[in-house]
Amino acid sequence: MSMSRNHFEMPRNHFEMPRNHFENFDPSTANGVYCQYCGSTPAVRVDFRAHRGLIFVMQFRKLPGPFCRCCGLAVFRHMTGDSLVQGWWGPVSLFINPITVLLNVVVRSQVAALPPPLPGARARPMAPGKPLTRRWQMAGLVVPLAIASLIAATAGGADWSTTHKGHTTYTLYP
Repeated sequence: MSMSRNHFEMPRNHFEMPRNHFENFDPSTANGVYCQYCGSTPAVRVDFRAHRGLIFVMQFRKLPGPFCRCCGLAVFRHMTGDSLVQGWWGPVSLFINPITVLLNVVVRSQVAALPPPLPGARARPMAPGKPLTRRWQMAGLVVPLAIASLIAATAGGADWSTTHKGHTTYTLYP
């Protein structure tokens, strides 16, 4: 009784690279820069950042490259997702975190422009996983949007001055 080859294969999930990842590759895309994580080429030297805002302190993280396309997208999604959830929890962080996220978006465009990694690297490239817009971390945008909406509703609906017998009095309460 012979068992088929498929019997021994592990089930595929969204973290696994597709089987045809290295099919139809073009060796002319090699640029002499190798991914520091998997060793694939082409790669680009970029840094991804994350910001964690705490009430009184902040934490900045940086993960330097070079990255191939697959590893770069995986790192972008992880670091930016962390910033979306953890980056809003301080008064100064409300201004720093959007800058961190925008810097990552710019760097992501450089990584996404790379062709697929060439085969023959020392390790398999990281699986990028789901796009950032389909991850639970996108719910982290609710916090700053809710704060901005609350400030706008409070400022827009309040009457800040009252006139009494020709004198204007400014109050903090409606």
